[in-house]
Amino acid sequence: MQRRMWSGVLAGGVVLATLVAGSSRRAHADDVDAVAKRERCAIRMAVAFTGKSPSDALLAAPDPQAQVETLLSSPDFYERYASFINRSFLKSAGPDPQSEAPYWLSLRILNENKPWKDLFLGPYNVSADQNGKVTAGDDPKGLGYFRSDAWMRKHAGGEAAGIRLTTAARIIQNVVGLKLEAAPAKPDQDRSAVGREAPDCRGCHFDSWFALDRVASVLSRRVGTGADLTFGAQPSPSAQAFDGVTITSDKDIVTTLTSSEQFLFHQCSLAFTFLYGRSENACEGAAVDKCMNALKSTGSIKSGLAEIVKDPAFCD
Repeated sequence: MQRRMWSGVLAGGVVLATLVAGSSRRAHADDVDAVAKRERCAIRMAVAFTGKSPSDALLAAPDPQAQVETLLSSPDFYERYASFINRSFLKSAGPDPQSEAPYWLSLRILNENKPWKDLFLGPYNVSADQNGKVTAGDDPKGLGYFRSDAWMRKHAGGEAAGIRLTTAARIIQNVVGLKLEAAPAKPDQDRSAVGREAPDCRGCHFDSWFALDRVASVLSRRVGTGADLTFGAQPSPSAQAFDGVTITSDKDIVTTLTSSEQFLFHQCSLAFTFLYGRSENACEGAAVDKCMNALKSTGSIKSGLAEIVKDPAFCD
């Protein structure tokens, strides 16, 4: 009897030992998986923001997403995001460094933690000195980078009467993301303002919410071409665009656009693309919404980027 009892205890002990060992292995595996997940998150964040490997501190952080502010204060991030914005806002590079004004002013805005709207509305001017050094300097008459001479020349366009349709299209694209392309010319088509009132052109140029001709009419007029290019008085003292808003200047245009929900959406969609390397899909709208709320409340694109990264899906 005693032998059978003793045997039973031994059998139970073997089962218990096996269960304890299995539980220990699972716990160890869970710990290894958690560490690997944190490291993957740290690597993804560092590469997205800086294009470089994570620091030892970020790699060892128990919650890498909580360290996003450190990455947002990195000169590598400033350079990377300013370059990304420049590529997103310009249709083509060059012809000279100062014409890539979005890059230079973005760099200053990020370094000094200025409101993101300052990129479009702030009192700045991007220019180069006699040695070719480009700066985004203070200018009480500036309008973000939109009045910087090299940028204006690059986007002056070739409309026969000097109406700056190309400039208007770039401003709208940069601020709210609307992409406009000139339609291929038909044989003997009148490309003047009168011709653009024809039914197949009028929609975009006069009747749509962005009414390109109306918007361009309150910009200064392009006079001449090439080295002789200058800017003169605007074709019209005022116009109605953007669903009935009266505009009288380039500042009115930019103020109206940056006050819209579409401004928040476009800037946060760009932020998402910067971090993910692609546009958001329908099920990822919540992260963009968080960015929009942060940008609206703080004015800082950094806070919007932080919200996208802090979303659990970023490191899943």
